[in-house]
Amino acid sequence: MAAVTTATAATLISNLWAETVEYAANDVRGVVNFVTDTGEKYFGPGGGNILFPNIATIGATAYLGGTTAITFTANTEGTTTVTPTVIYTAVQLYEDVLNTTIVDAARAYAPVLAEGLYQNIEETILGKHATTVTTVGTSSAGYNFLEADFLTGLAQLHANAKDKAVPGKIYGIYHALQYDNIMAVQNIVSAAVRGENNGPAKTGVIGLSNGVNMFFTTNVQLLTANMCNLLIAPKWLILARKNRPKIEMERSNLATNVVASTMYGVTVQWSNCGVRHIT
Repeated sequence: MAAVTTATAATLISNLWAETVEYAANDVRGVVNFVTDTGEKYFGPGGGNILFPNIATIGATAYLGGTTAITFTANTEGTTTVTPTVIYTAVQLYEDVLNTTIVDAARAYAPVLAEGLYQNIEETILGKHATTVTTVGTSSAGYNFLEADFLTGLAQLHANAKDKAVPGKIYGIYHALQYDNIMAVQNIVSAAVRGENNGPAKTGVIGLSNGVNMFFTTNVQLLTANMCNLLIAPKWLILARKNRPKIEMERSNLATNVVASTMYGVTVQWSNCGVRHIT
């Protein structure tokens, strides 16, 4: 492979940028897809913060007919403030590496650098588990997934979130080490119960159960040995970005510096849209 020269740097940077944006957009990124991701919608000035409109719920009143006066609710608009952070991953590729790798080293590293950014975002989101209104399960040693706790948590989510909890658009985020315990629950995997010919018992994959999309990740946060699993509706949390993850390059001292970065912040918007299930 020829070395990355100054003459080709601009072209390579442009190609890397296009390739990385495509990679970031098309690859499934776990819990990022389960919360309210604003993209770059709110990009305006905020004194170092990202600001979102936040209007409190307004209840309906029965109309009594005739000339009955309408009662107006006082305006309730407010602002949710997110303090964003710049995160980055970086690698320095020396000339001997650039000249001897079997593939373009800068291109090979681009998706790995992007992966590190998304990993950080997911860990930050799942770190907000303590903001949920309700907790089910127990922190007792050896306490694993129980269907009764799962259903209690789901019932509480519906009660707390009301119309914001929509069956089929609720997400259960569980630690991967609970997979075996969940797969042992017949009501979740049995074709006789689910009415499916090609259900979880045959495929080994749990999709939708009791209106909940099941997802497994070791990014679920731990409190000592306890797993802080979550049942959430998307309005639980806002993921605010100032920019999408991007790749930038520069040449110095016979090396190519490749840096991936993004600026984002998270905040819980509706704490009643989340239930923590401790195992």
